[in-house]
Amino acid sequence: MKSLVSIFLLLGSLVCLTLGTENLCQISASNVNSRSHGVFLNQDGDDYFIKSPSSGLFQWDKNQAVVIGCPNGIRSTNCESSSTRISTTCSPSLGPAAKVTSKSCGKSEEGRVIQLGYPYGSKDKVSISYTLCFNVKKCSVLYSRHSLAGANFLPKNLSYVAPTTRNGGVCSTTIDYFYANSWQERNRNALGLTRGHLYQRAPMVPAIDHPVYSWKTFTNVYVNGAPGWDSVVQGNWAKVTEQVNALARRTKQSYVVYSGVVYPNQDRFLDRNTNTIKIPQWFWKAVSGSRNGVVFFVLNNILASREEKAKKFCPQDLCEVLGWRFDKDESKGLVRCCNFEGEVTKIVPEDARFSNLLQQNE
Repeated sequence: MKSLVSIFLLLGSLVCLTLGTENLCQISASNVNSRSHGVFLNQDGDDYFIKSPSSGLFQWDKNQAVVIGCPNGIRSTNCESSSTRISTTCSPSLGPAAKVTSKSCGKSEEGRVIQLGYPYGSKDKVSISYTLCFNVKKCSVLYSRHSLAGANFLPKNLSYVAPTTRNGGVCSTTIDYFYANSWQERNRNALGLTRGHLYQRAPMVPAIDHPVYSWKTFTNVYVNGAPGWDSVVQGNWAKVTEQVNALARRTKQSYVVYSGVVYPNQDRFLDRNTNTIKIPQWFWKAVSGSRNGVVFFVLNNILASREEKAKKFCPQDLCEVLGWRFDKDESKGLVRCCNFEGEVTKIVPEDARFSNLLQQNE
């Protein structure tokens, strides 16, 4: 049976009235906007796959089955006309799940592939939203992989309030405790933090890259991230995400996005009691579509040495050449833009390889 690549959006109760022409059923992604809703699926025999919206609309032809996945099962109804009423309610409404597989990953294979998604049917089944390469022993992310399809989004951005961040159930360490302001304030000197700054979770897979509310909720787990200086996470790391997302929406193209970290030679940890939750020296994001791509590196240290600041990863920083613009304030994180060559190939997974460079104005 094919691997399910569906996210079962385990949300609450809502009845959506379909819109559109007489021979179509349409539901706006903005109407499926709370944790009570299920996920729309396409069925192929006994297999189910996530159904994506197009320009922010889910659409079915007349007499086509509208299939909805919930944690307690899958149900369907037929699209009879544009006035067909479709209930998207799921009960119970469960949170996302993370399944650690036996597949190793990472340059030295110290990581394990984690499938992130929503449980369905039984506890050992997880529908896949995105994947992480994760060092479970050190409770530290290595990199993630997800898809960004620009044609899936509504023309305009919708406001989104993230739910409470979840631990993820992968590590024995209570991750949220060490991200808490109270812990970091008490250990500011040991963590090397300056006054006015704290570490916060820098997401690998950002909520903005998902077109449906319930898909977004699953990005808000602690394992989907690493400790970053707050000014860097909110600064140029966010700008990288925003500009890549804006390019995808503008061009309506699809991209494969890898996001990861470079740890320093001498490990530093958010949880210094058990030496877990490693603090990265750099964040990186590799974006590729067809043959075009670019790799961004963002320095995660506002107290960096001159040597750290001089590091380029590639012979020439290509940000200006390619039209990518970032904040020049060093407290926001220095940014480098590279092709997939040289030192970059030692850091970024081979699967992300590309040949031509992706420009902002494409």
